[in-house]
Amino acid sequence: MKKNLPALVVLLVLLLPACIVNAAGFTDVEGETASAVFKLSVLGIIDGYPDGTFRPGNSITRAEFAKIAVTALGLEKTLDLYAEAPSYFSDVKSGDWYYKYVAASVEHDILKGYPGGTFKPDAPITEAEALTIILRLLGYKDYLPGSWPQNYALKAGELGLLETKAFSGSATATRAYVATVMSKALAVEIVKWDYFFQDFLVTGNSLLKAALKGEIREEVKVFSTRFGENRHSMIVITPDNEAVSLDVDKNLAVLGDVSFSELKNHYVNCVEQNGITKGVEVLSAAVNGEVEAVNIYTRTVKINGIELQFSHKLDLPPQGRQITVYLYKDTVYFWQ
Repeated sequence: MKKNLPALVVLLVLLLPACIVNAAGFTDVEGETASAVFKLSVLGIIDGYPDGTFRPGNSITRAEFAKIAVTALGLEKTLDLYAEAPSYFSDVKSGDWYYKYVAASVEHDILKGYPGGTFKPDAPITEAEALTIILRLLGYKDYLPGSWPQNYALKAGELGLLETKAFSGSATATRAYVATVMSKALAVEIVKWDYFFQDFLVTGNSLLKAALKGEIREEVKVFSTRFGENRHSMIVITPDNEAVSLDVDKNLAVLGDVSFSELKNHYVNCVEQNGITKGVEVLSAAVNGEVEAVNIYTRTVKINGIELQFSHKLDLPPQGRQITVYLYKDTVYFWQ
């Protein structure tokens, strides 16, 4: 650890997990990638490896991406309908693990093959191909003006899915790239091509809501948690100061080194599906210690040798008291 890091940053590095350590099981991703992978894994869209890693730098094959695309469309329960579908490609055979995924993706006009009737299931998918497929999931199917793949890259930039300057169409898409773009795409409005107006019309729905029957509640504060025999529950306070009661899956996945019973007072993002909270991403940190010094002018309190900034909405604690403080965005918002 670098000695010139600010004291508060050092504290947060020590207190907040730098990677996923939770029921999802991935231990080699961090930052934006960790958040994206967590959401997708909770929703069943993407998987890791048996050894508990995600391997973000690895490539994804075209067959693997077919599974991701079909799952994002919410078609997992209908896959048996494609078991007897004719093979569209000479290199995709009945009995291949990906056969039904490829058939479903072709039927829904999401994936296409190559000249000569091949699919190349084991070939790594490129950034251009992955981005094109993700935009097709959103309804942008072959009507974008301009030349491929620049037209898809420009549209993805408009939708906030990626930085256009960083796009490299011929580059192999990594698992981190796919997870980050797909995670953002879940919340984007689906469109439909209108032949009369010759334009894309928004539907008011997203993949998350329409296909996956899901919702992500962002930056809610946990007011209370409760254990149940078959299912747990918790009450959260939304940014609009509304109290909402949520049913929680007993096998809740948590992004952060916090158990379900310790979620009270934390800021979190909740990943829900079919009305059940299946994953919680912890955004805040809890610090325990004795108040060593209080500066009423700067509103900083020293705990464990670290000066913490307190919100102006809080009373400052007395020196010498043993307390627990909760920090979010470098500011203490609650203490007890």
